[in-house]
Amino acid sequence: MDLAKQFPGVSISIPAGELEKFGTALIEGTMQRYREDLAAREAEERNEKLLTAKEVAQKFGVCAKTITRWRKAGIITPIPVGGLLKYRNSDCLRIIEDKAQA
Repeated sequence: MDLAKQFPGVSISIPAGELEKFGTALIEGTMQRYREDLAAREAEERNEKLLTAKEVAQKFGVCAKTITRWRKAGIITPIPVGGLLKYRNSDCLRIIEDKAQA
């Protein structure tokens, strides 16, 4: 975009393969953001609060690194929202209930 603004009359030649890679990356990025927004909207529609890792850590009385370990172990699954990882409050409640029943 900067080149187009600085040199509006310049033509650039791009190999078809590179143009295809650029288009594919652009579409994939757009679709990923759409999926993230959709997941967030679905959670909001269910009146589900999405929590940050810090909020989840506070809820469980653990440090934020523990939440990262739980995520990597598959104990809690985040929802990507605008480049951030959020966690469903219902998932936290499920973990608490499962622990209470054990």
